[in-house]
Amino acid sequence: DRNGRIHSLDLAGDAVEVRTDLRIPTQGWKKLPNLDTVKNAKSSEADGKRTWAGRIEAEPGQAFRYEETLREEAGAVHLALRVVAESDAKIEGVYFWLDLPVAVFGGGAADLSDGAETKSAPMPPEKPASRHFLAATASKASFAAPTGKPTLDVTLNPPCPVSVQDNRERNTPTYSALVRFPVAQWTKGTAATLDVTLRLAGQADQSPANLTLDT
Repeated sequence: DRNGRIHSLDLAGDAVEVRTDLRIPTQGWKKLPNLDTVKNAKSSEADGKRTWAGRIEAEPGQAFRYEETLREEAGAVHLALRVVAESDAKIEGVYFWLDLPVAVFGGGAADLSDGAETKSAPMPPEKPASRHFLAATASKASFAAPTGKPTLDVTLNPPCPVSVQDNRERNTPTYSALVRFPVAQWTKGTAATLDVTLRLAGQADQSPANLTLDT
């Protein structure tokens, strides 16, 4: 959309509602400022890349500048994100947020890997007793439908703490992967970058995924 969120990936003519966001939860997760709340938003397009920039205010006087660049190459979507704190901030962290539809991935499997170790969990087909079902520090994540296709592969640079949850206790039929920028404390001038690659493999012919953005 106009602030840099992906709303779906189109795969072999079918839209798969893979959604992204940038969220900055306040202390205690009382509020979730995100790309809906951006101020001074700007966007541009050049050399096959789209770039968005703006400010997200977590609390009054606690703002963050962000820049996101998107390009598509070799059947994958590449995102480069940079976030800078304009002041000291008391927050739970800065998160790249990835939503996946239960209708597609329910009953499948989720994997988180740091290259040396992989942690796996089923993606519950029914609402689980606890919404959090997988967590690890990861450089790679994979989410597979019950048949093994489609599969969404995600790479993260640098590796980040990732938590995967089921949102149906809030009447939202999605799973979310919460990717926290690896910063312990955000003080004035703190800057962090995160490169994310999304690759969606198809049902039959492994056709490259094409990006769909709302305008």
